Amino acid sequence: MQETARGRHRIGQTRAAVLLGLLLLALALLAYRLELRPETVERFIRDLGTWGVLASIALMVLHSFVPFPAELVAFANGMVYGPIWGTVVTWVGAMLGALVAFALARRAGRPLVERFVERRHLERLDRRIAAGSVPVLLLVRLLPVVSFNLVNYGVGLTRVPLWTFLWTTGLGILPPTVVMVVMGDNLEHLTGWTWGAILAVFLALSLLWWWLRGRAPAEDAS
Repeated sequence: MQETARGRHRIGQTRAAVLLGLLLLALALLAYRLELRPETVERFIRDLGTWGVLASIALMVLHSFVPFPAELVAFANGMVYGPIWGTVVTWVGAMLGALVAFALARRAGRPLVERFVERRHLERLDRRIAAGSVPVLLLVRLLPVVSFNLVNYGVGLTRVPLWTFLWTTGLGILPPTVVMVVMGDNLEHLTGWTWGAILAVFLALSLLWWWLRGRAPAEDAS
């Protein structure tokens, strides 16, 4: 009985994985057909009406599996929904994508790593990451050169708690998300005030990055 139930569970998981793969493939083909320009993404979202919100969120989730510039979706959301709701839609989509990637890495990737890496090495790595996880996670979210998806999958392989991952991700991606959405909202008529506000945000992010960089080694050493 147990073997039968286990077999059915595996079949169910396989079917779910196949359906998810087909959905991701369809979304990837859709993203390819959009030609990856802010204007085409904006037109696609706008033409869907109220369904455009779900489509935008789906594109942000797709970004966790298919490499394309998520900034284009953020620009388009700013053009369609404005700075406030555009930020909300983009942030929600990015958070859902990050959560899915983290969960996949934690559930499937961590057991695979444990097969090839000695437990003592993994435990030492987990302790070092846990000691300074908050400033480090905030730091990498503020660095544009660090891949958003790479962080999601990489942290999922560690023992960083889900809640720590979620709140540092949500807080860390908010400033750059606001900047990209505001730029999209003003893409056709960027004024000096807009550029000044964007510059001020980047300066604030630079100062925060510098402060977190100084704190990370101290947290790790403690």
